[in-house]
Amino acid sequence: PGTLVYMPLEAMSESAKYDQSLDMFSCGVLFLATLRRKGPSGQLMAMERYERLADGSRREIPEIERRKDDYDALAADHPLKNIIRRCLENDKRLRPTAAQLHVELLGIAERLGIPHQENKDHTACFLAAKELLLSQNQERLREKDAAIAERDRRLTEKDQIIADKEWQLTENEGLLAEKDQQLSEKDEQLADNERQLSERDRRLSEKDKQLADKEQQLSERDRRLSEKDKQLADKERQL
Repeated sequence: PGTLVYMPLEAMSESAKYDQSLDMFSCGVLFLATLRRKGPSGQLMAMERYERLADGSRREIPEIERRKDDYDALAADHPLKNIIRRCLENDKRLRPTAAQLHVELLGIAERLGIPHQENKDHTACFLAAKELLLSQNQERLREKDAAIAERDRRLTEKDQIIADKEWQLTENEGLLAEKDQQLSEKDEQLADNERQLSERDRRLSEKDKQLADKEQQLSERDRRLSEKDKQLADKERQL
């Protein structure tokens, strides 16, 4: 509900939930308009809220970019600049609550020495805002603790998985060591067999040499017998 230039993008959705986060957005727009002493430009209504990316998808343009001219015109150290930026966050979960905004504005007023009326109602409101802010912070801490506990649980599971894999690796290394031992024994057996074969080949070679010597001796003896036979044949012819 309200003027479009004061509304966040989610307010235009059919399923929009109207809560204080919408008011915080509008509050940021009002702060910016007050400091700039001019209302939001009507051109904002014509400006696209999405941009088309190279892969064809759409990206929601940060609201602070759409109001860049007004926002950048503020001094970098202006005490409200950070509050305005947070109020204009596209993600409503990142916007401050009313209680947080109240406390922060009071703190800024005190730092700047801006007087403000002290009364019981004001003090009660301030304390109530402080208590609400404390309660919200405690809730966030509980959520963070739960997230940390969940992360620790996942880390424990991963540690267990790593431990199991390390145990499997140790088992595999033991099996590999046994196989290496078996292969080493087989290599030694093969080396012994090769030595035995080499020794047998040497003996066979010696026997072949002995046989060759004997054949040579037999051949020499046959030659001599042949000569003797020839001599006997010559003598017989002479007789």
